[in-house]
Amino acid sequence: MRPRGRHASLHVTLLALVAACTSDASPAAPAADRLPVPGSDTPGAATDRHGDVRESPAAAPSPPPAPPAPLLELAVRSRPDGATLTIDGRVVGTTPVVFTLPATGEERLLALDLRGYQPVTYRATPVRSGLLADLVLVPVALPVPPKSNGAK
Repeated sequence: MRPRGRHASLHVTLLALVAACTSDASPAAPAADRLPVPGSDTPGAATDRHGDVRESPAAAPSPPPAPPAPLLELAVRSRPDGATLTIDGRVVGTTPVVFTLPATGEERLLALDLRGYQPVTYRATPVRSGLLADLVLVPVALPVPPKSNGAK
């Protein structure tokens, strides 16, 4: 029994499509003769049970980035001047020094180092701009040379 009416052309088209897919006569048909495969032009596109390309749900937008922490302008002085200041292991400058840090509320480790003076470490949690530290450095005691007993 052959289909009649408008179904007849659909039947012929399907038979031609099946014949084209199973035929070994021409492995590389010209691009104009090839039928598109549903979803093939959309990488990663999902198809429904009829082979139609479905719209992928839109990815949820990522939340906006958190605003940066406000900056604190801080100062560190030492007596004498000229000590190298490091904060959390990063060199900031030479005293007297003014610098900025984000107001994170975290404790910071400050270290001052000046040749001829004992190194100083200091823990601070900066919460507002201003003078963070004014430190007096202690000289390193130099070894005293032994006295000569007058021997010639």
